[in-house]
Amino acid sequence: HFVTSRVQKLNRSGHSVVVRPVAGHPEYVQIENITAFDSFSLTLSVKDGSDMKELFDAIGATRVEIHHVLGFGTALRDGLAKTGIPHAFYVHDYFTICPQVTLTNADGEYCGEPGIRDCDACISRRPSHGAADIQNWRARHAWVMQRAEHVFAPSQDTARRMSRYSGADVEVVPHEPAVLLEEALPITRTVTAERPLRIVLLGFLVPHKGKRMVLDVLRHIVSHRIPARVILVGEAIFSADEIDGEMGGRFTSTGRYAEADLSKLLVDVQPDLFWFPSTAPETYSFTLSVAMRTGKPIVAANH
Repeated sequence: HFVTSRVQKLNRSGHSVVVRPVAGHPEYVQIENITAFDSFSLTLSVKDGSDMKELFDAIGATRVEIHHVLGFGTALRDGLAKTGIPHAFYVHDYFTICPQVTLTNADGEYCGEPGIRDCDACISRRPSHGAADIQNWRARHAWVMQRAEHVFAPSQDTARRMSRYSGADVEVVPHEPAVLLEEALPITRTVTAERPLRIVLLGFLVPHKGKRMVLDVLRHIVSHRIPARVILVGEAIFSADEIDGEMGGRFTSTGRYAEADLSKLLVDVQPDLFWFPSTAPETYSFTLSVAMRTGKPIVAANH
């Protein structure tokens, strides 16, 4: 969402070319320009830093914004070093400091950011993106922040975490204008079995977004006969043994939605409160901004 809006903004002020790795083909990149005047999309072979430098020279790059390094191998790093073009790094997750990306363990829970020994044990149990150990992983990716002209994070929490590991000066620039929530509206209606509490989730429910916790709460609601329903405005995939019929009777999902339809969906589901069960420390959440604008109470973890 943010990268799309960023490209649109840059195109309004001139030209921008997007360079993406091709999934499953590390020696290729896709480049595209989406301006109305000279739009194009090409797939090119980029084997090393020299090829990446040649690409940057050919498109007349004067500045580079890096939004992720996954899939580029060493070509991006070496290409920038050969050109001397300044770059800015936008933090969207924790990939550069943790190969598990979201700072979560095998159960999808926040790992607590333990020491080197525990991180290495986690990597040995869950090898990810070619990582062998945490120190070499962080050293391999340190360049993207340490050589950056600017490092931007969308929240204070993210900036503090990234600075702690990299030593870089991380600037906080939210993805959108701040949403001011002076006071949440209280729940004033009476909750009964006929009119249960409507707990609304937003987005795609996966393990690191709190799927396990949602299942635990649904079991609790059922076993204690609590007058409450969990409504997901979004999508989730449950296996047959994860959610039984009675639990399913307390849970509904709208399925995937277009962003333009979200306001209408919220009117339809009439939330009493929003719940963000994510067990991972989020860098930013557009859906949280949506929830805050409604003035409804919000329940979330404090990592």
